[in-house]
Amino acid sequence: ALPLVLLGRPDLAYGLLRSLDSIDDPSELVDVLKRMGLDCAPTPGGPLLQSEEMLRACDRRGVFVHFDEVWLYRSATAGEGLPPACFTTDAWEVGDEPPHLMEAAMTHSGCSLVLADGDGLNYATPDSELEELLKRG
Repeated sequence: ALPLVLLGRPDLAYGLLRSLDSIDDPSELVDVLKRMGLDCAPTPGGPLLQSEEMLRACDRRGVFVHFDEVWLYRSATAGEGLPPACFTTDAWEVGDEPPHLMEAAMTHSGCSLVLADGDGLNYATPDSELEELLKRG
């Protein structure tokens, strides 16, 4: 389940959905979200939507349970220049440090937090306060 403790934070106002149940094609992701009744803006990196709506919908529907990835941002101009690959699902061993390419993509795109699941919930953030919040659950 997604950590609902993150709701209401201005630095996490928008979510860029990169993968949902192993679907990583941006146009397919838009279709899935529309079927869920969620408004989103299509972008080359994936559908962008307000984080509160997305997190609540995912929690209610039990969506964020396997092979999903969302990048969270402060602004709606998020995710420009992201590579097409997803970083934090089972294909990557995240460990204590994110892969260099992921860290560079987060910095370049202004990402505050990446949440993903594969085998448990993985996350990456440059913000130590967010890290502590996630550790506490």
